Amino acid sequence: MPDPDNSYDPLAVCLKQQGETIGYVSRAANAEIASRLDAGEPLAAYLPGLHPNAEPWQ
Repeated sequence: MPDPDNSYDPLAVCLKQQGETIGYVSRAANAEIASRLDAGEPLAAYLPGLHPNAEPWQ
């Protein structure tokens, strides 16, 4: 979901799982994804694995 109030990047796209923030889309890809979400396009992400101790930006 878009995170326009993000103090580091106004185009930030937050990844959530069951309401919890699990990460962010990289800046290299977030402008296009934010634009598509703003246009109402439903998007989903597949993450093959997450490191249990990783910070959301990692």
